[in-house]
Amino acid sequence: MPAPKTDVMLRNWELLQLIPPRAPGKTARQLRDELDRTGYTVSKKTVERDLVDLSAIFPITADEQNKPYQWYWIRDASLPIPGIAVTEAMSLVLAEGALLGLMPKSFLSPLQGRLDAAKRLLTEAKPSNSKTAWVDKIRSVPRDFMLRPPAVNPAVVDQVQDAVLQDRQIDIHYRSLKDAAASWRTVNPRALLLSGSVMYLLADALLVEHAASDGTIKQYALHRIRAVRPGIRPIVPRAFHLTRYIKSEEYRVGTRSPTRIRLKVSEDLAKILRETLLAARQRIQTVGNAIVVEAAVRNTPALCKWILGHGPAVEVLAPPALRTQIKAKVQAAAAVY
Repeated sequence: MPAPKTDVMLRNWELLQLIPPRAPGKTARQLRDELDRTGYTVSKKTVERDLVDLSAIFPITADEQNKPYQWYWIRDASLPIPGIAVTEAMSLVLAEGALLGLMPKSFLSPLQGRLDAAKRLLTEAKPSNSKTAWVDKIRSVPRDFMLRPPAVNPAVVDQVQDAVLQDRQIDIHYRSLKDAAASWRTVNPRALLLSGSVMYLLADALLVEHAASDGTIKQYALHRIRAVRPGIRPIVPRAFHLTRYIKSEEYRVGTRSPTRIRLKVSEDLAKILRETLLAARQRIQTVGNAIVVEAAVRNTPALCKWILGHGPAVEVLAPPALRTQIKAKVQAAAAVY
């Protein structure tokens, strides 16, 4: 019984994706093997017939000087092929599950059409392609407890993104957690940073409207920006490199320089830290009956949350200031309960 037309179309679509863009190309047997890996199991003869049929419509050709023939796209052929392959569709659907827990929905809206197309393709290909069942057998879940992403005004997202890409100053109507009310401020947008489930605008007020400013990069949570007034003035030039900024962990609140900490940890936590290190130069050793971990890290709220989250499995031995800080938080929590 011949395969349904939809199945043939999907298989041929996948085949077009596999044909190399230039000579020497691939043989029908090689293409058949690659089709098999994507979930379409057919004979070499079927692939050869499909290639001949497709060559009548698409600018693909074969080197017929030597056997076996090798197929490739004709040089300088300009033919945009919209849509996605099955393997790409599976990756997109998996990625969507991870991104929904991290990014505000407004940031995913430009991808929505492609995500919908991926889901439709997998639904249509499911009867004839066993590999599509993969999406029902793998999921992405957060490792730790996570808050849901805050709602962000789509208009704010568009205006902030444009300002970052065009290097233009903007006015933002912003209310921080410490502010009694939102107020307007003019800033130089430098970059966007996704931290956990919150997107931040990295900006400074360096020489803005002659304001006294040391040019310190500040973080403005996009969901706390009520409105944006696009500007026409270019940003004030400064030496800012996002990768170096992240590596230096300037985006974290806390001490700027690393602090050497010593932790007494449980045996199970020690096993975890041998696999996922606190820092590049971490040392774990047994001191008496205790397992002690040493590492140089920045003293930030994130570090405190990590220590407190492990409860009795970790005890701070040094530095004294961190031990006192953790002790105070534990005592305060105990007093509440």
